[in-house]
Amino acid sequence: MLTNLSIKARNILLACVVVLGLTTIHSTAKFFHNKEKVLLTLRENISSLKEDILTLRKHEKDFLMRHDVTYEKALLESSTKLLERLKIITQTADKKGINTSNLKKLEEVITTYVRIFNEVATQKKRIGLSPEEGLEGQMRQAIHEAERGFKDLKDYKMQTLMLTLRRNEKDFMLRLSLKYAEEHRINYEKALAYAQSHEELVFSVKLLETYRQSFVEFVKAYEVLGLNEKSGLNGKLRDTVHQT
Repeated sequence: MLTNLSIKARNILLACVVVLGLTTIHSTAKFFHNKEKVLLTLRENISSLKEDILTLRKHEKDFLMRHDVTYEKALLESSTKLLERLKIITQTADKKGINTSNLKKLEEVITTYVRIFNEVATQKKRIGLSPEEGLEGQMRQAIHEAERGFKDLKDYKMQTLMLTLRRNEKDFMLRLSLKYAEEHRINYEKALAYAQSHEELVFSVKLLETYRQSFVEFVKAYEVLGLNEKSGLNGKLRDTVHQT
């Protein structure tokens, strides 16, 4: 009977060990399944960040091409949501013991990108989002006032000089090359000398000076913004995007 009890006890013990083992395996499997699920969710969230960044680029390009503040606002709203999502993803990854150095670096880069975009937008507004606004608007107003005076006098030589200045101005705006800014300077000096040497044109000297100063400021503003995608604020914005 003792032998039977001993066998029975051993069977009970064995059954307990099996149950315990199965419970442990089940718990371990559940633990890893849950962890895998969290990791997959994190991976999907991180992958979706690429789409969010592309959305920022789309708003950026729309603003630069269409000069519409609607896209500026859309970019800022999208970037705020993106940074909030990125922060949550980073916190979740931290809790799971995952290295988040690249996520934190991405957050820094996006923050820098938004700051530089704001500088670009401010500079674009200073230059003028339309021909009637900003420095471009001031320049157009100055040249139109000068041209009206010359047309009334019917001084064709002066009108020709002014047309040459306008051509230099438009060439610069189209090609953003300092070559045309230098040509503008040379032709401005010719126009100024001609106006100063004719008594009936003395009234225009101040108008010419105002126009020239507005053009100089216009060129300098574009130098700050960037005469191409690799220079100025445009270059900084491009470099920051590539870091993402």
